[in-house]
Amino acid sequence: MTQRLVVGLCLAGLAQGSVAAAETCVGAGFDQPFPGATAVVTRQADVPTPQFPGLWQEGLIGGYFYELYANGEASLKADPAGEAWQITVDCKEGACAQTVQGNPPDGASQIAAQLGQCLVSPVVTPILADPVPAEAPPEAPVEASAEAAPVVAEAPAEVQPTPVPPPEEAKPPCGLATLPAADPGTTLQLLLVAAGADPGPIDGMPGQNTMNALASILGQGAKAMAIDAAISALDAHLCAMPSGAPTK
Repeated sequence: MTQRLVVGLCLAGLAQGSVAAAETCVGAGFDQPFPGATAVVTRQADVPTPQFPGLWQEGLIGGYFYELYANGEASLKADPAGEAWQITVDCKEGACAQTVQGNPPDGASQIAAQLGQCLVSPVVTPILADPVPAEAPPEAPVEASAEAAPVVAEAPAEVQPTPVPPPEEAKPPCGLATLPAADPGTTLQLLLVAAGADPGPIDGMPGQNTMNALASILGQGAKAMAIDAAISALDAHLCAMPSGAPTK
C-alpha cells in the first residue's frame, strides 16, 4: 500500500520560489557529497527522462541507497532496485512531501527528510541521538564527629602490576560489509564505485562501462572473470586498502 506523508520544512531564511532556484547542500553541480554519504557519484543524463531527470547524485547513506535529483526530487531505497521498499521525496516552494512504498525500517523516514532538506537548504540538520542521562550530583561529605577516634589506614601490601596487553584496534567494515544486499550485477557496480571507478549507471546490468571499470582496478584479465569471482576480487582489493583510503 502506498502512503503519502507531507513533511513541512519551515526553514528560516528560505526564499519563496521553485526548488530548482534553492541552494542545495550538494552544490549547484551536485558534486559535493551528501553529508555522511559514501560511494557518492554525480551523474548527468544526455537526454533527461522521468526516471533520470538531467543532473543527479547517488550513493549510500545509513546503509541505504539514495538519489538526489536537480528537479527537486529524491529517493531512498534498501538497494538500487527498490523492490523491498522505497521513499520518494518531492520538494516544491520550500516544503517536501514523502511518498512511501512498502514498509521502510525505523529511521528511514528521518533520512528521507534530510534528503528533502538538502534540496531546499545548504545545511542539513543532523539526526539527534538519544539524550545522555544527567549524572547524579556528588554526595555531600560527611563531617567527622569530634568524639570519633582517628582511623589510621594500613599501608597496602605491595602488589606487582600485571602487564595488560594493549587492546586490538577494531577494524572498520570494508568491501561487501559496507554495501546493502543487492543482486550480483548491482553489487559489482557498487564495489567498483567504492574502489574509485565509474561503472556507468547502477542498473544491475554490467556492460562495457562496467567491464572497463573492472579492468582499471584489477587489470585487463579481469574482463574474463565471472561476476561472482570479480565481486570476491574487488572485496579483497577494497579490504586490503589502507583505512580511509580516498575513492573517486
